[in-house]
Amino acid sequence: MERFVTLQLGTRSIRIPAGMRVENIITKHLALNKEPLRYEDNPVIALRMNNEIMSFGARISVDATIETVRMFSDIGKRMYRHTLSYLLAYASERLFPERRLVIAHALGDGFYFNFDGMFSLEKEDVHALAAELQSLVSADIPIQQETVSYSAAVEHFHQKGYFATEQLLSYRNDPPLELYKCGEFLDISYEPLLPTTRLLDIWELRPYGERGMLLRYPLSADFLHLAQFKDNPLLFSIFREYKLWGNIL
Repeated sequence: MERFVTLQLGTRSIRIPAGMRVENIITKHLALNKEPLRYEDNPVIALRMNNEIMSFGARISVDATIETVRMFSDIGKRMYRHTLSYLLAYASERLFPERRLVIAHALGDGFYFNFDGMFSLEKEDVHALAAELQSLVSADIPIQQETVSYSAAVEHFHQKGYFATEQLLSYRNDPPLELYKCGEFLDISYEPLLPTTRLLDIWELRPYGERGMLLRYPLSADFLHLAQFKDNPLLFSIFREYKLWGNIL
């Protein structure tokens, strides 16, 4: 016999089959989004269930109070930034599979990235990555959650050479792990991600520093445009010095 659960959204109560995906709840039962999803429409991109953020691929199997999470909300902006970083890692793996992309720190309205080890990052590399990133965005590729066993996840990251991720997993040892898959790219994320690459409309990738690049995103003051770039070399030098001291110690 099919089991049902009740969800409370404000004054609205809906009854759904247990285990229904969040995407189906939003589109079929709440009818909140236009199709196709577009960034500028400020779509619902997740649900908050009992204070937990549930992305499109998550399933709800218990009675719960829910809230919608829209793109331009604080949580939505965080999901946007993490998904953008995830997709840049995908672009990097496609172009430079022998290199390991590292996110170093936030800087102004962006994240600073470089390659691990002695690999340099030339301007031509950054331009190639920007073109590949735009290609992935334009392709409108679904980003889906995939449940894998702990041992399968460890083996996957070991084969890819993602030894830092492999080491992090050794401290968790959860029987099943939720990874995110986009095309042939499979990676972990500690934040929920957007459901499709199409939503990553506004960004800029520019060379920065001696061997890095800056991935910029919209600020809260204007969701629809990037702010004019303002460099902060002093803050960057502080981060760089901190990292150098960390390596020495």
